[in-house]
Amino acid sequence: MGIGMGFPAFLLALPLIEIAGFVLIGPYLGVAGTLAEIVLTGMLGMAIIRQRGLETLIRLRDAAQAGETPLPVAADGGVQVLAGVLLAVPGFFTDAIGLLLLIPAVRRIATAWALKRFVRVEVHGTGPKAGPTVIETDYEIVEHEVPPERRIDHPPPDRD
Repeated sequence: MGIGMGFPAFLLALPLIEIAGFVLIGPYLGVAGTLAEIVLTGMLGMAIIRQRGLETLIRLRDAAQAGETPLPVAADGGVQVLAGVLLAVPGFFTDAIGLLLLIPAVRRIATAWALKRFVRVEVHGTGPKAGPTVIETDYEIVEHEVPPERRIDHPPPDRD
């Protein structure tokens, strides 16, 4: 299951969605309020990326040392870092999605959806263990006289 054409189309539409958000919400906040929202959520997003990214690396190390699978830790940390990235991007739509992803219940749902959609498990193997390979063939014993100088039990001639 791949990303398909929906995701690239969404990325192309995202600037238009954000511009529409500025046009619709900007008049209620005013220029100063809109700029303050952009700067503050950008700073919050960068702080989340730094803090949650480092925390995720530590949790990944701990999971690896405990012999646990790191996938749930990586997925949860990845969604938190994605929330920070969305907050750092200027715009009301990305800020709303980023803030939603910081809520643990929403993050669990998003993580489960992403794992189901993007993670594919493939098991490769040779099947049941087979026995030794047996190659059947016909054979014929050919006996011929070996000259004495070529025999192993005969000492080699002097080559002086």
